[in-house]
Amino acid sequence: MARRVFVLVALSTLGCVRWGIPDEEGFAEDTGTTSTTSTTDSGESDSSSDTGPEPWPEPWPFANESRLVAWGKTGIPTSNLAMLANTYYDLAGVAPGEGPLAILWIADCDPRTDAAGCLLGNVQPFFDMVEGVGTIEFKPLASVDPAAYDVFVVDFCEAVEGEAIAALLAEGAGVLALGDHHCTSAAGSSAKLANATLAHFGVRFGEHELYSHDFTVPADAQAGLLAGVTSLDAWGVALQDTIEPVAVVVETLDGAVLSRRSEP
Repeated sequence: MARRVFVLVALSTLGCVRWGIPDEEGFAEDTGTTSTTSTTDSGESDSSSDTGPEPWPEPWPFANESRLVAWGKTGIPTSNLAMLANTYYDLAGVAPGEGPLAILWIADCDPRTDAAGCLLGNVQPFFDMVEGVGTIEFKPLASVDPAAYDVFVVDFCEAVEGEAIAALLAEGAGVLALGDHHCTSAAGSSAKLANATLAHFGVRFGEHELYSHDFTVPADAQAGLLAGVTSLDAWGVALQDTIEPVAVVVETLDGAVLSRRSEP
């Protein structure tokens, strides 16, 4: 794959990313249908009065070659692998099957070699999927040449420098952004931390969450990122608010489940 040339104005500094969420089945009973809930960053119900939507911040530069996909769940996935494979090809700007792709998951530990520090759950199917797409590395952005990669995965479960991600999108990168309400720190949830950057590009995670292990994808949405995908495992997925030019790939009444931006 041809590599892009990037000039970064800032670099990320990450701790070890938490891969997955323990006991995620404990949030609600799985009925096979969709349901939503509204929470604060602390996980408590939000009973505050509705003061209307928060204004969108100033837009940041987004290159014509850049692509951005947002998904409301952090950690190495154990499901939705067909959707992810489609997403990696889309972010690289190539047709499915073209490659191999070079993927950088921005992190400072590799779950294949540091299982005690970063591995939670059975993620081998994810690596099997990636093997069919290309290669993946888990490294801090500061330690690599961004031009060597076709796709960047930005997991906001740990600290990520927003300026570095903004620089990637200003220079033509393909970025998959992950955030949710379950991975929290003193600074807030990963969804809140993601929003500080993503909102400048027209997408942010809202208060609602989707709880369904079998979220049906409408037939007219089974293309592009969801080509060949009839349902999604969307248990605990943070729903999104978007504005143009972000496109909603699939949604519920409470927000987007998956979104995508590209130019023009």
